[in-house]
Amino acid sequence: WETTMNAETRTLLKVKLEMRHAGKEVHLRISDNGKGFDKHLFEDAGNNSGFKNIRNRVVLLGGKFYLRTAKGKGTSFLFEFPV
Repeated sequence: WETTMNAETRTLLKVKLEMRHAGKEVHLRISDNGKGFDKHLFEDAGNNSGFKNIRNRVVLLGGKFYLRTAKGKGTSFLFEFPV
């Protein structure tokens, strides 16, 4: 929800959802071709950050969370969960 809501607040053309089974993990990627943002702002965010909440929830489920973004290049979230 948080990732798609953030996508809606930016000007974008496409949001892509991909899910695949990879060995003992499930991978979920949510990506868009929007404006992107400065990744350092995300990494420096306080505890009230929606992105930080996402990361914390993923860790609670034993998963991993990766973010790739750059201004003008869109955003991609990758979640990896054990099955």
